[in-house]
Amino acid sequence: EKHDGFRGVRGTFKQSMQIMNFLKDLELPFQINTIVTKSNILDLPHVGKLCLEIGANAWDLFFLVPTGRARVEDVPSGQEFEDILNWLYDFNKISGLEVKSSAATHFRRINIMRNRGEMGSTSNLYYRLLQITKNTLTEFNTKNEVRRGGFEKRFGITDGRGMFFISHIGEVYPSGFLPVVAGNVRERKIKDIYDKSEIFVKLRDPNNLKGKCGHCEFRFICGGSRARAFAMKGDYLEAEPCCIYLPRQLSNDSSIRS
Repeated sequence: EKHDGFRGVRGTFKQSMQIMNFLKDLELPFQINTIVTKSNILDLPHVGKLCLEIGANAWDLFFLVPTGRARVEDVPSGQEFEDILNWLYDFNKISGLEVKSSAATHFRRINIMRNRGEMGSTSNLYYRLLQITKNTLTEFNTKNEVRRGGFEKRFGITDGRGMFFISHIGEVYPSGFLPVVAGNVRERKIKDIYDKSEIFVKLRDPNNLKGKCGHCEFRFICGGSRARAFAMKGDYLEAEPCCIYLPRQLSNDSSIRS
């Protein structure tokens, strides 16, 4: 019901399952993409189990950016981001399934911190997700660790940095969720747009970021979602609205924490 309601077309979940079963029968690799909103957070362990049961090669969690039909009130809070991403780290360790995060580059920071033995700021939600996972994935603990594993390592690639989006009319954007036109391929070469347009030049240098993102020691591998900053703050260089991490540099400086 949630899947069909979000897509706006009845029967899409059933059709998606049929397609994935066809791919599995043909031994073709596939990944499952899941939109993360406030309303489906506690469903995530069950979706992860579905990924394992159906034989997906990877699971990509896309954290909502409030563009198009998406609403700001549907976006998880910064604390919820932190809890979900820490849980996702553990889900990978428990299940062995390759996991990815889209529009949540915080996962790169959390991956590094957890590998160093640093937990960060988690709340009760993290432990609820972990308990649900442990209750549902016991049978997958061993067999998937051997067959799968790891995180997708796209360090540094984000909106306008290593990626771009071209619309059906040739307009070039830093990503499909950051609606700031950098140029048009009908008028300029894509390489010229990517190399020289103002927005791409600014986005390629994390030192241009404002607020705490600009002072964060993880800005070169994370940098936050520029699309979400634009959607929620009106400025693609502003600090990621859904991150609660406090950079070390700002630990004793409250004037630029937001």
